[in-house]
Amino acid sequence: PNKYKHAAQFTIQRGVNGVQLPTAALVTNFPREPQPMEHSQAVTFFHEFGHLIHCVLGGQHRRWVDN
Repeated sequence: PNKYKHAAQFTIQRGVNGVQLPTAALVTNFPREPQPMEHSQAVTFFHEFGHLIHCVLGGQHRRWVDN
């Protein structure tokens, strides 16, 4: 009834250069059965994972990884 029905990325704490690493969470509600994900579930997962990677490695105002 009150289940989380979608996937999302949340910023837990922003990074502060030289002081604090950024932290983020990926919240999903995929089935637990031992079977492959459906294509739409995989697309959703990688989409949200991209947001997480951008948050952690891209930073808000500074980059954490050099080009």
